[in-house]
Amino acid sequence: MDPSRNQIFQLLKPRCVELSQLALQYGMKKTNANELIKSLRELLKVLDNIPSKSLDSKLAEYVFFPISHIFRQSQAVPSLAVELALKCLQVLLNTGWYGVLSMDLGKQLLIFSTFVAGGNPANPLNEGVPEETKQAALGTLASLFLAWNASEEAKQSFTDAENLPALGHCLTVMLDNITDGPSNDIQLTALSALNNFHRCVTDREALAGFFPGTVSSLIKALQTNSGARRAYMVLQGCLSILRKVIETVLADQTIRGLLDDSRESSEKPQINTTIMTPSWLRATTAQVKLALASITKLRYYTRKEVRLSLLALAQSLVENCRESLQDSISMMVETMIVLSDDSIGEESEAMLRDLCEKDPGIADIIKNIVHDWIVSLPRLMQSNDDEAKSRMIRQLSNSYHLLSSLGVESSIVDDSLVRSLRDSVSAAVTKHGKGGQDIQDQSSGLDIQLLRINGESSSEFPPIVQGSKAQQQSLEGMQVFLQQISRSEASMAIARDMISYSEHASGDSLLASLWLSLNILKEKEIERNGLETFTEVYMSSDTSLDLTEELYSFSLSILTQEPNDQESDWRAQGLALEAVALRAQIIKTDFRIELVEALYPVVQLLGARTPSLQSHAMVALDRIALFCDYKSASDMIINNVDYLVNAVALKLNTFDISPQAPQVLLMMIKLSGPALIPYLDDLVSSIFAALENFHGYPKLVELLFSVLNGIVDEASHSEKLAITSGAELDHRKRPFTYTPMSEVATLLEQRNARAEKARLEEEDTISKEHPQRPWKDSENSPFDSQEDEATPQDGSMDDTSQAVSSEETPKTSKVYTMVQEIARLTQHYLTSSSPQLRRQLLALTSTVCTALHRDENAFLPLINDIWPVVVARLYDDEAYVSVAAARAVSQICIAAGDFMSSRIETEWPKIEDLYWKNHSQLMSERRGKSGRGPYTPAAQVWDALVGLLVAILWHTRVGEEVFDDMLEMAGEHLLERGELREALEARNPDAVWLAMARSGQIREMPPRPQLDGFEFKPIELG
Repeated sequence: MDPSRNQIFQLLKPRCVELSQLALQYGMKKTNANELIKSLRELLKVLDNIPSKSLDSKLAEYVFFPISHIFRQSQAVPSLAVELALKCLQVLLNTGWYGVLSMDLGKQLLIFSTFVAGGNPANPLNEGVPEETKQAALGTLASLFLAWNASEEAKQSFTDAENLPALGHCLTVMLDNITDGPSNDIQLTALSALNNFHRCVTDREALAGFFPGTVSSLIKALQTNSGARRAYMVLQGCLSILRKVIETVLADQTIRGLLDDSRESSEKPQINTTIMTPSWLRATTAQVKLALASITKLRYYTRKEVRLSLLALAQSLVENCRESLQDSISMMVETMIVLSDDSIGEESEAMLRDLCEKDPGIADIIKNIVHDWIVSLPRLMQSNDDEAKSRMIRQLSNSYHLLSSLGVESSIVDDSLVRSLRDSVSAAVTKHGKGGQDIQDQSSGLDIQLLRINGESSSEFPPIVQGSKAQQQSLEGMQVFLQQISRSEASMAIARDMISYSEHASGDSLLASLWLSLNILKEKEIERNGLETFTEVYMSSDTSLDLTEELYSFSLSILTQEPNDQESDWRAQGLALEAVALRAQIIKTDFRIELVEALYPVVQLLGARTPSLQSHAMVALDRIALFCDYKSASDMIINNVDYLVNAVALKLNTFDISPQAPQVLLMMIKLSGPALIPYLDDLVSSIFAALENFHGYPKLVELLFSVLNGIVDEASHSEKLAITSGAELDHRKRPFTYTPMSEVATLLEQRNARAEKARLEEEDTISKEHPQRPWKDSENSPFDSQEDEATPQDGSMDDTSQAVSSEETPKTSKVYTMVQEIARLTQHYLTSSSPQLRRQLLALTSTVCTALHRDENAFLPLINDIWPVVVARLYDDEAYVSVAAARAVSQICIAAGDFMSSRIETEWPKIEDLYWKNHSQLMSERRGKSGRGPYTPAAQVWDALVGLLVAILWHTRVGEEVFDDMLEMAGEHLLERGELREALEARNPDAVWLAMARSGQIREMPPRPQLDGFEFKPIELG
């Protein structure tokens, strides 16, 4: 329960008396400032604790009496004392004097507070007053105006002529503190005072007089580029007051008479006593338009509160000042559209809808704004301001959506939109360039290992037109805009115009038209899938289906035409791939019929020069396979391999020397794996025919042989390559082992038994009578009976022998024969002038040996044919070709085994000379200081020859002389090359130990044996 009035008086009396005495004593310099400040604080504390309704005007006057002494001595007392006194005065104004303050006293308080807050005209800066004191003075003004506003009598006399000078000065001080206040608190307090000030002013003439200065100062405070960084609450307050001021002074209802007078010819002179005349209105509205234009940057302010205040300002002016500020209405509507792009978009859009319902002319304004934006978009897209581009696209999207939702249609806007979108995307494409920086060699291929992983490849196309992060944001905004367009009734007409234009366009215009039409149709397909349960959707989607088919047909023509390296842009083909995938997405499994025409153009781009286009083609294959209900792209190619192979064969047979056909074939092989190989037998003949006719084109020859290499490589993993019977061959020699004496004795006994049996058979043959006539002519031939007994009379001998022959000679597969033929024909190109091709063919030979060695009856004749040209490459001038030849010969020795013995011994002197030649170069480089170690040509060749020696020792039988040469060649490297030492030890470990001992690689000799009666001499190495 509030204390009684008497109790409040008893609380205030000692504090007021004390303060009054101290103030008088301070004037006579009988007390210090600290006592005065302490007393003021005590009084303020008491006032703050008194309930607001318990302090009446009489008590307020009683408390004000000692405070007035402080105000009279304001120049002498400390600033803190003035500040505390002003705070006490604020309490009195908010409680006891609220609504009952006399005008005379209020005017004095107004003048004093104004003087403290801003100084006198001679010293407007009042630099000696602390910020806290200024803030207290401004707070007092806010409370003073609030107290006056509660009194109708005070409000009526507030703008009397005698008060206007003081009010004008006060208004100037408040505005100066808003624009130039040293702190945010002072600016906010000044805004509060200014807001209360305008609540007190009811005279429109006075408001009109205050209007220019008020608007000018508020606009100055709202300009974010003025240098001073203001708190968002200050900007919010300025916008709120600006809205109230403009609405109060220039509302249509307020100046309706002036608007009528300005439209009619003036038949009678205007009254000179008023400032609100038609000429004043015209001048004022023009200045307001300039002022509003200067704060449009706040549309993009970061704080939501500021944007909401700006939205309220725009909405208020459009609704209440439609006629008076007709030149500014378009700007405010534009502001509302811009603000619909962010977190307050729902509020802005709702306001715009409401305004359009109240005034249909607003929709026309929106339409004109959208048209202007559309026309300016291409120019903006050519600028470097990426943020402005993204922002404009978002604004267009929102405004177009608003027009569509309002049912506003305009053929002019739609026609302009088609041209603008095309030119805008074309400008973005031109600015970004062709993106051809990632072009690679035609002979290089895609990483096909990534393509075999079913279900793990990317199913989404990467963006075709892309640049910096900001450019990507612009294009993403453009796609959102296209989503809005696709939902409008004009979307199909726009898409049709784009496709029709594409058929006659080229360059960036073609790319822009394709991109736009494709995105519109994609969005239309998403919408159709989302609403496919409604019948009318099917009816309305017929047009989109027809347009998709038209775009698909045009895209196929782009994919099948021969590219011009000077003018072609891979992105057009990329968009064509997306159009093909879109067609497959729409008609699903029915697209399988279209694969006859569409699959090869897509697959051929796997061999494109641009990796991005390769990736695009792979994504297109994945999506087509998905929509056509194939397990994977590989499965789709295998199921349709017949006409794919025919398409490649047709190009090869017509001597089409472009790299696409062989590259497509290589991609198909890598993609489909061994399952495709059996279908390629005819293609191998076509490839060798092309090689014969175009052997003078090194790059093409290398590409064709890369296809053959791919065939052989995949065939080596094929199960169809295996022969039908026969055991796995292993020519690896067993390591040397010492034979025990018991086994030696057994071997000798077996040898003697064999010799005795041979002697007896020889004696038995000599003892028989020598025949007098040929056995065939003799009637009693000793063999006739045996032949008759052994030979069946019914002729079944032939069948039996054929069966046995068939079992002894396993039948080779079709794949085996193909690989064998490739290897046999390849030998003729090992003498090519291209070292890269020679190395490639030697690698192919190594793969062939690994694949075919199990059928010796077919494999060994092949080795006999290719051996001379293969071994000749050991002595090639190019080191890396010699290395490849050494590896190929090693593989031949591993696969053919002892079949190579005589050939190795025949070639051995040349191999030995080559070894020592590279060995001497290697040792010379090792002794030098600038050697490159194991990366020199000599080191590479020597290392490959060591590998060849190891392969020969393990798999091919050689004579003792060759073995001795190998041991000598190994020499000082036996410790260094463990695999060579192990291979030599498998043949003769003692010889290896002796060689190592002679070369100093064994430092400790074995201990001499101890035997009674004998003395072993130490080992001496000669």
